[in-house]
Amino acid sequence: AGRHAETIYDLGNAARFMARVSGEEPDNLELRERTFLLTASAGFIEQAAALAGPLEGEGDVGVAASLVLLADDMAKGDEDAALARLDALPEDGLNRLLGPVLRAWALYGRGDGVDAALAQLEPVRAEGGAGTMADMQAGLLLDLAGRAAEARQAFEEAMAASDRPPFRLVQAYVSLLRRQGEGEAANRALRDYYERNPNSELVRAELERLQADDAAPPIVLSA
Repeated sequence: AGRHAETIYDLGNAARFMARVSGEEPDNLELRERTFLLTASAGFIEQAAALAGPLEGEGDVGVAASLVLLADDMAKGDEDAALARLDALPEDGLNRLLGPVLRAWALYGRGDGVDAALAQLEPVRAEGGAGTMADMQAGLLLDLAGRAAEARQAFEEAMAASDRPPFRLVQAYVSLLRRQGEGEAANRALRDYYERNPNSELVRAELERLQADDAAPPIVLSA
């Protein structure tokens, strides 16, 4: 079930399924690494941080573990500690993409402003195939900063650049549309995504929620 959820980009359920299996096989390093990566990819930073410590120093997974611990620093409001941890990491491998994203959020959270944060995303945008990531993060930052028109443009560019955009991107776009009073456009975007991913319980649940409730808070409330 976890593998199936992963293939349809339902990372939240994939992480939950894999965590359940990993708990039954605590000595399976490969399974623990996969569970950690899925948990982090789904955005469950607190849970991923709990898995990260023993994985530090384990190659690329170890780098990802360090980045998650850095994100946990940010979640706790310690952006200076996050930036110091980031400065200590190598600038190759996963850090080439995730490092600038995390630095952007740390700078915004510290109060350096959204434009300083957006400037950090340019190296990510220059990487082949990473434009969707950069545009999505830009959209989230702009939405949080109250620059809705620019956020919408960034989300639309991110979606246009990917044949299979991640659900988190669609969710952020739909939320922004509804807060702008464009409920029908939001529902249409979500229905279109569901038609391409008909087996996703996560998308079905979001459709039902949006159809029943006009409230649509941003998916990111703070840096």
